[in-house]
Amino acid sequence: MLSLAGCGEGPREFAGEKAATSPVSGVVTVNGEPVLQLSVKADPVGEELEGPITALTRDDGSFAFSTYSNEDGLVPGKYTLTFYKMVPSLPDPYDQYGGQFADSSTSTHQITVEADTPLEIDAIDLKTQ
Repeated sequence: MLSLAGCGEGPREFAGEKAATSPVSGVVTVNGEPVLQLSVKADPVGEELEGPITALTRDDGSFAFSTYSNEDGLVPGKYTLTFYKMVPSLPDPYDQYGGQFADSSTSTHQITVEADTPLEIDAIDLKTQ
């Protein structure tokens, strides 16, 4: 199983301590098909949470967020989800979907993580234009 903390950031601390997390997982597809290593980014919404946290999809489209350790989830709070698939290209890598799903200000995918409550996000099927 594969999931990653975002952008090389180390363990997050809140007020000098590690905050409790709740497991958060789901499945995302694009046009009905799973996409291996699609980035699923959880951006905190209007709270004193650090972030974002990014998970990568497996070959079946499933993912799970990791904050401190493998698949431990997210700190309770509200998050907006965005999605992108980086394609390695020289001189500059690019998003396979041209940023269509990567803008948190236009995303319609929000979640609320509650303390001590695992969250299985309803399946998400992104549609390309």
